[in-house]
Amino acid sequence: MTTPPDSLTDRRLNRALAHVNNLWFPFNPAVVRSLEQGFQQNTFQQEPENILRVLKQDFALFTYVIKELIPLASEARISASIICNPIELLRWAGPERIKQVVFSQNGLPSAHSLQTSEEFQADRLRETAIVASTAEVLSEKKNLDPAMGFCRGVLREIGLNLIAWNYPVLYQRIITNIPEGSSLDEELTKELGFSPTMLAMRIIHPKDLELEGPEMSCIKQEWQVYDDLCKVGEALAHADSPELYPAAENEWLVARETILQTVGPDAVEAIQQRTVANTQKYSKAMPAPFEQLQNFNPEKKVATHKRARRASHNRYIKYCTPELQAVIRALYEEMPSEEVSRKVLERLVKEVIPKAGFTGGCVFVVDPSSLTLAPRTMIGKVKGRSIATITLRPNALAGLELGISESELIRAATVHDDGIANAFACAQPIIERDVSFLDSALTTIASSLGKRRRIGVLYLESPSLDNSQEDSTTVANFKAVRQLLCDALHLD
Repeated sequence: MTTPPDSLTDRRLNRALAHVNNLWFPFNPAVVRSLEQGFQQNTFQQEPENILRVLKQDFALFTYVIKELIPLASEARISASIICNPIELLRWAGPERIKQVVFSQNGLPSAHSLQTSEEFQADRLRETAIVASTAEVLSEKKNLDPAMGFCRGVLREIGLNLIAWNYPVLYQRIITNIPEGSSLDEELTKELGFSPTMLAMRIIHPKDLELEGPEMSCIKQEWQVYDDLCKVGEALAHADSPELYPAAENEWLVARETILQTVGPDAVEAIQQRTVANTQKYSKAMPAPFEQLQNFNPEKKVATHKRARRASHNRYIKYCTPELQAVIRALYEEMPSEEVSRKVLERLVKEVIPKAGFTGGCVFVVDPSSLTLAPRTMIGKVKGRSIATITLRPNALAGLELGISESELIRAATVHDDGIANAFACAQPIIERDVSFLDSALTTIASSLGKRRRIGVLYLESPSLDNSQEDSTTVANFKAVRQLLCDALHLD
């Protein structure tokens, strides 16, 4: 007899709960000390609200305190409206109960440390801060409780934080390889058998806690209001790391509309400032990941990543040296989405092409009015040929206008013995070696620019050795540069 899916899920979830409840995720020692000092100096007895201000600075401590207070409130038969509201629950608990929870004989779980956290774990805390701070700012603008918005944001992220620290190998594998059309939650659910949200809900609403009836229905409606704001924060957090989240661009577009309508044109700056203020203690404990918040700009990151993704379509880059790969990828990141950038073209000619090992060359462009290939951009010093306008036969250009097949175009472009003219008609680069030079042989490569509509020819020269591996590298570099130029010119 097969096991009912629900009971299988329950068993997996119960095992996970036992595992993560014992280990939790890392506390910030500086915040724990602040809390301890507040109790010693009776600060919280005089101003109870200060406890929340301290706890908000440490997501692990805040969620741990809430988790531990829930069964205490349940045993005291406190109403669901208080148990389900972290702000009211902390007020009900007061300084003494909170002190007992944090500084009990058993102590706080100490299996993890901020100082030994992996980069992906630190990123998870930064994302939590963005989610919670966004919900806080939006709550203010909507005349809701900003503290509740922040707290709800932190609580929604418990599941992901616990998984990141207590199932690190699984989490890292998934967060770095989320497939197109899927999400982090979906991929984790496939692997674990339960969702991060389900894990979070079972922690803050244990199964044995009786929370039903009309009162609970009203509470869920209130949650939904704050949850919708948290989802905007999640979209911003994903847009801040577009290299990890495939849907980051679409999420940013939706989030931008909401924050602009709710906050105004300075929305991103307001959220950035709030996030920085809320993470001061984390910034001191682990500066590198949280210093990134100083440059929080989801729109710019999404646009930069979108441009950088073009590099992945240049399949020749992987055959280049690491240094050349880095230069080419950097130029892709600067490339505008639509218009042609003169600055990008200048860098391509003056920096990329020389770094690729080419000492000279020229870009020839088709001139339909004169049926010629005219030299437009000189590159370095050309030694292998004279640079002059090349006349094409009329039928060589007619194929471009009539849309004839590739083979017909090649036949139509059979012109005299000039390699540039032949390259214009040929689908593959034309490579020649000239050994007449005293110092070294000269490899010349020419290839058409554009596939659907050819607009010209790229011609480059490279001094080379009598070495097949050397020639192979030169050809790979040429193809990578040629594709980069086509992309910079937005040629299909």
